[in-house]
Amino acid sequence: MAGITGVNKNEGVTSTTVSGKEGIDVNVIATTGDGTSMATSITSGTKSVTTAGTAESLAASATTEAVIIQALAANTGSIYVGGTTVASTNGADLTSGESVTINIDDIAKIFIDSSVNGEGVTYQLLA
Repeated sequence: MAGITGVNKNEGVTSTTVSGKEGIDVNVIATTGDGTSMATSITSGTKSVTTAGTAESLAASATTEAVIIQALAANTGSIYVGGTTVASTNGADLTSGESVTINIDDIAKIFIDSSVNGEGVTYQLLA
């Protein structure tokens, strides 16, 4: 059952963790009063790696505040997340259902690779 599990207020930043039905935690962060920019929209997408061992850009260029990337639940291998040279030896290793949040200004700077052909991720672009 979904529910708010914690609210923290510190130096003008409010952070809330919401637990989803599938056990996925989502951190919602809002800043106030200090002029810091924050996301005003969320765009969702999916990306699969055609050939394992070949890094592919997560998506076409788009301005972002952050990107949440989650390995597909049906994946049987690993997804590697990083820059243009991401590989099994240097990327963040995500297995089925695991996620990572990256604060970055352009989603096209994020690349993924996989250990199994055709496996992939879902992503939430916060802009």
